[in-house]
Amino acid sequence: MRIAIDARALLPRATGIGTYTRGIARALAAREDTAVGLFTPRKLPEGRDIGPWTVQADAHPFGMVWAQTTLPRRARDWHADALLSALTIGPAYSTATPPFVSVVHDLTAWTNPEWHAART
Repeated sequence: MRIAIDARALLPRATGIGTYTRGIARALAAREDTAVGLFTPRKLPEGRDIGPWTVQADAHPFGMVWAQTTLPRRARDWHADALLSALTIGPAYSTATPPFVSVVHDLTAWTNPEWHAART
């Protein structure tokens, strides 16, 4: 099986979602029958690309635009059986997009909005 992972969570400083993304990538890659590809709109910071996976980095300035326009094609061309995103948001469905798995970490933005800073 070939699993493409939207690795945008590994681009900024280390976060909980980035830690999860590395962990799930490492666990999936440890399976004998699974190949893992990390897909990003830009080159990963030094050291974050090292692991039992391949890295497919583009040179795109806008991550959300890349996720909608480039990621589905890149995953398909890599022959991915599934596309996983730890950032919850993925490409809009099309027949060109591999089956998509979205990870929901928590729902506190809806259950306890006072815990979160207002976004402008």
